[in-house]
Amino acid sequence: MLGRTRSSLLGTLEEKLFHACSRGDIENVKYYLEQGANMNMICSTGRTPFGTAAQLGNVAILKIFLDHCNDKKIPSKKDVKRTESAEEKSSLGNFVFVPKGSGSESSSKVDENLNSRYQEVHCRCGKLDDVCLGKSCEHCKSFMSAINKTTYDLACFNDTFVRRDPRFKSRNESDLLSDEDVRTPDGMDGLEWDMEVKGSDVSLAGDDPCSALYIWYAGILSQTSALLEEKPPPKDIDREDQFGCRALHYAAVEGHVDAVRLLINAGCKINVVDLGNLTPLHMAAARDVGEVLEMLIAAGANVHHKTTDKISPLHVSASRGLLNNVRLLVEAGAHVDTLDSSDRSPLFMAVSRCHIEVVSYLLSQGAKVNIEEIHGYTPLYEAVSQKNTTIVKMLLRAGAKITQSHHLLHYAILHRHEEMVRLLISAGSIVNLRDESGDTPLILAAKTQQPNIARLLLESGAAVNYTNYITGNTALHEAIKNMRGGTQVFEEMFRIFQEHDVDLEVESESGYPALYLAIFLRQDDAAAILIRHGASVNSVFHNNPCKYNYEMFTSDLFHWVLHRGNYQLLELFIHAGYNIRNAHIPKTTTHPIERWIVHLQSNPMRLCDLCRIKVRSLFKSKVYKMVSRLPVPPAIKTFLKLEDIN
Repeated sequence: MLGRTRSSLLGTLEEKLFHACSRGDIENVKYYLEQGANMNMICSTGRTPFGTAAQLGNVAILKIFLDHCNDKKIPSKKDVKRTESAEEKSSLGNFVFVPKGSGSESSSKVDENLNSRYQEVHCRCGKLDDVCLGKSCEHCKSFMSAINKTTYDLACFNDTFVRRDPRFKSRNESDLLSDEDVRTPDGMDGLEWDMEVKGSDVSLAGDDPCSALYIWYAGILSQTSALLEEKPPPKDIDREDQFGCRALHYAAVEGHVDAVRLLINAGCKINVVDLGNLTPLHMAAARDVGEVLEMLIAAGANVHHKTTDKISPLHVSASRGLLNNVRLLVEAGAHVDTLDSSDRSPLFMAVSRCHIEVVSYLLSQGAKVNIEEIHGYTPLYEAVSQKNTTIVKMLLRAGAKITQSHHLLHYAILHRHEEMVRLLISAGSIVNLRDESGDTPLILAAKTQQPNIARLLLESGAAVNYTNYITGNTALHEAIKNMRGGTQVFEEMFRIFQEHDVDLEVESESGYPALYLAIFLRQDDAAAILIRHGASVNSVFHNNPCKYNYEMFTSDLFHWVLHRGNYQLLELFIHAGYNIRNAHIPKTTTHPIERWIVHLQSNPMRLCDLCRIKVRSLFKSKVYKMVSRLPVPPAIKTFLKLEDIN
């Protein structure tokens, strides 16, 4: 059988019947059935002809098959011969289970019952006796005695035990080992089974107590081999194919209404399962054919049945957004909060696939909104992950709670979803909560350069000076590090921070304030903005990242900028109040700005410049806010804000 080629398989009647069904060839289907083709034989595709007809929804061919099943014919000689040959292949008799009794009385009653019904027993001595299980010869008595001495449960006649069933006549050993049935392989003529040795006293007692167990297993294997050679019943309308599917499975999954009705009326079992434990109702639930679903439910389909993964028909329909199917299943009694192997409810499945109508219906039926699946995620988490504000609003109105550890607010900010941020803040998300990376929502907004969300967070109570607990960076540090949006976006972000009293001197874990970071990253526009708004220009840093680069090593920012040759920024440093005496510039320099700085080391600055430095030192980082309130002309305000210096 295993050695057949594909071409030989195609030549069988069943293969021809299968292809006739696939083509819808009614005449050939009738012909091959008359020739004895088995409609339940699994073909090379793994399916049966009967299942294929159901899959294609060919009602005419299905009726032919069903009429063929209802046609009761006398078994042919071929069928009778095959049955007899299967019985003859059993060399050790058949076995029956004897229920556990109470003491020896139960055993004797069973023995008497067997004695009264059956007349022949094939015992080890090779004789046929009129009594059951070795009560007539010494060989059988020895056999029974040895069994009682073994340590196996098989030896206890008061427990469930497999005994020899004398209902079938067994052949003697000479017939059993005839040349017609068994051929000894070449070179193995000297091998002998214990059952072949005649006249030798093979005792089961003493050193070989497992012989009884061997004989028992041999009988089981003998009859099993006969069963395996049997073909499937040719007229079984519930026969499964290689995939465990029946005809009703195929008709349901394809949505063939007439085929399903025909099979149900023919008496097909409704709650049969395939290899994945899927019923026809599961398959119908996956298709938008409500009539099929209604027929199966009316025929007694179990709406609570679950697959190997504990998926119910309601899970299937909800995950596909089939609202009509969901209604039918719920009205038939399906539990709206049933869970699969991952603890996901139908509501969770519908939310994860953004089926708004199904979500609305399940909520109206009282579905629980805070059930967590095995990873701890809720339907609200799924709705936020799908960025579906409509479903989020529905869940929040139904009583969904925000699990702070899910960091939903962080997720919405990272995906630039301002409306979602508003919903989550109004629902109670903590605006200063740090995530696993140590970032607050405001720090994330600064990283992603989102001024509008930053303003929304600050207006909702976010702390502008909160730091990342790992890096020590504030939102201002991150805004400088991520100036991908250009100077304009940074200016807007910085203005929002200024409105909420940002501290310009907060140092990161490395000990650097925002101005140092801007100069180090060569963000000169950001550095100029920070200096104008009052950032200190006289800070000295001992943990310089360039200390191993001797050309760039310096103790303060002024000399770092001087080394880079950014003289516009140097001028801003001087007017912002840098201590000139700390400048180390050779007196032989020829650059105008450097010569001006050398001059200032020995000569006083202008009075207006000194006054500006004094006023700015009083206001510090609030200089812009305070100067804007002063009752002075705009030109003076511009002068005090250092806006006159390009």
